[in-house]
Amino acid sequence: MRQRAALGSIKQLPDKRYKVTVTVGYTYDENGKKKQKRRSRIVNSMREAREMLQEYDNKTVKHITLKELIVEYFRTSGIKTSTRRTMQSIFNTCLSPLYGKKVDLITGADIDDILDREEVAETTMNGRCAKIKSLFIYAKKQGYINEVPYFRYRGSMRHTQTMKVLPSVDDMRNILTYVQEHAHYLYLYHIMLLIMSSGIRVGEACALRWENINMTNNTINVLNTVTRGETNYEISDTLKTDSSVRVVPVEHDVLEIINEIPKKSQYVFFGRKMSFVPPATIEKNARRVFNELGYTKLRLYDLRHFHATQLLAHGVDIKTVSHRLGHSSPMTTLNTYTHYVEANDRKAADMMGNLVLNKCLDARNKH
Repeated sequence: MRQRAALGSIKQLPDKRYKVTVTVGYTYDENGKKKQKRRSRIVNSMREAREMLQEYDNKTVKHITLKELIVEYFRTSGIKTSTRRTMQSIFNTCLSPLYGKKVDLITGADIDDILDREEVAETTMNGRCAKIKSLFIYAKKQGYINEVPYFRYRGSMRHTQTMKVLPSVDDMRNILTYVQEHAHYLYLYHIMLLIMSSGIRVGEACALRWENINMTNNTINVLNTVTRGETNYEISDTLKTDSSVRVVPVEHDVLEIINEIPKKSQYVFFGRKMSFVPPATIEKNARRVFNELGYTKLRLYDLRHFHATQLLAHGVDIKTVSHRLGHSSPMTTLNTYTHYVEANDRKAADMMGNLVLNKCLDARNKH
């Protein structure tokens, strides 16, 4: 029987004692191949063996926070300034909740939990995952961790299960009714209604100011978003794409409901300090509602997907849908919602086939 620990292993011997083996360094053979230098010791009990490994781990692993690791990483890796800005933004978005945690205590599940909330395209997420992995590879080389945490590389949104099992229109209406009557957070109903009706992103909704709503033209101006900074959320005028800055028409009755919110802050959806509400707060409370209703795989930004798929299902052209979503181009929308576009294409083919066939039959009958 052998049990492995971070820096070594425990093996039970035939005489019921235990052999503890630890890695104390590395050597390289004449071909440049890396080999472990190991030492062993025999003890009488499993408890002694585990205590020995734990003591060795504590002496060997250098404890450092993730934030300290990132600072050192940028200082010693010779990364260009422009690349550093990009990577810092990725780390702020994907890792900032873990900044105060010791690197050797961070697990792949911790990273997965954060990345699961992100709504980005496949290439964007793959790039982020690669940058995160490079950070932890550096940590391993410096001896801060023994193994790089395993976390899943994400694919395109169209490949996720939630994209295939979005609730029906009636389900969405029932969800909104339930939220209106049992909301755990002030104005959760209003923000969910707005996202479902307009297709804007959660961060864009959180950054919405009263001055951005035009009740005369029944539009909202999307000019800002709420992003995660190094220590907290902050307002940013740099949106996901250039096309994200847009004017979105919204049904008048929806805006009338939004307009019922007391104007105590410049922000439509505000918190205790009269400032904007962080997306994580809205997502947390929405998650609670979805779980209560049995939609355990539904996410808040699936309301945005619902908006897009309903438009496509009812024949709205792809360019209009792309504009409402703030995608960089209609091609992004096509790639994301291929299944729904193909379904509409099939409907169009059937419609034209029936139309032409009926014309042919009419012409034949006349002869």
